[in-house]
Amino acid sequence: MSQDYVHYDIIDAQEGRFALLTLDNSSRLNAHTTKIVREMHEYLDQIAVDDSIQFVLIRGAGERAFCAGGDIRAVREDILSATPERNDGWTFFTTEYHSVRRLRSYPKPIISFAGGIVMGGGVGVMQASRYRIVTETTVFAMPESLIGLFADVAIVYFLSLLPKPLGLFLALTGAQLPPQSVLNLNLADFSLPQAGFTDLIDTLKAGKWQTENIDKRLNLSLRQLSRHHAVALGDDVTADCLPIIQGLINADFEQTLANLRAYADEGTHAWVKQACANVAHCSLYSLALHWLYFTEYQPMSYHAASDTDFKLAKAQCHPNSDFVEGVRARMVDKDYAPKWRWQTPADIDWAELRALFE
Repeated sequence: MSQDYVHYDIIDAQEGRFALLTLDNSSRLNAHTTKIVREMHEYLDQIAVDDSIQFVLIRGAGERAFCAGGDIRAVREDILSATPERNDGWTFFTTEYHSVRRLRSYPKPIISFAGGIVMGGGVGVMQASRYRIVTETTVFAMPESLIGLFADVAIVYFLSLLPKPLGLFLALTGAQLPPQSVLNLNLADFSLPQAGFTDLIDTLKAGKWQTENIDKRLNLSLRQLSRHHAVALGDDVTADCLPIIQGLINADFEQTLANLRAYADEGTHAWVKQACANVAHCSLYSLALHWLYFTEYQPMSYHAASDTDFKLAKAQCHPNSDFVEGVRARMVDKDYAPKWRWQTPADIDWAELRALFE
């Protein structure tokens, strides 16, 4: 049985102290469980009122992942065993959303060392942090359309800030971004080698953090460390693809889907082509939900996006949802043959989806 918990360490610096939180569910790529997000929230509450601690550093246990999102197999089981009085699947989403939202408004600086897989809730934690570090191993994605969910934890807020319509493209396709793209799109602030975590700790331990200018000092220290430990992050796969994506996504949902599917067969840009190939396996419920979220309900603030996510997630916490079916097909039975609720765009109930946003 896997152990899921948060390691909590206090580290002394030359002046002041900082907290190190390690998300540890390594057998499941440090996926969030209700237990993990509750522990993280509790530790952050303690740190917030401890004047001896100046900032927080968050990482994932091991080398494979920062956090691969929620433990969706466990969430599915909770939804299937829910009663009218208790739905632990819904409890997971509310707990995760509240915890990640807490990071965004946290009174002390938070640094995320986001090496390895960063997906779903892991993206939420990373983006809500004040300082976001990628490594050469970072793989960044929101693949929720493939499991009948949606890009949650207020990620639509950040994706909507990207050059249009790149954010919508990422949400629809679940495309994976390599670290150089994440950095160039301002979804990260600094880069370090994956093996450079010890150097990061040593740099932070050498700092004098009992100061009113802590953000200025942290920014300078992280920038200098990043320059000193320059690391090859590979190519920015998005550098030359925006015109292609702009040609694929237009004002019509059905035509956009047709364009994406056609490009999966005939396209020439390798990254765009690979991303478009995902669409054939995605839930139409998720695709349509993303379409509305980006085309009819933007712009919105971070907190408004978080509030919206509560509404959208609740609608998926029942046994017949595309989310439950998508997790079954990809993560449980692994037959990769989900029986989605809607089979063609003509089946989509747009009024039902719009009602979820109200």
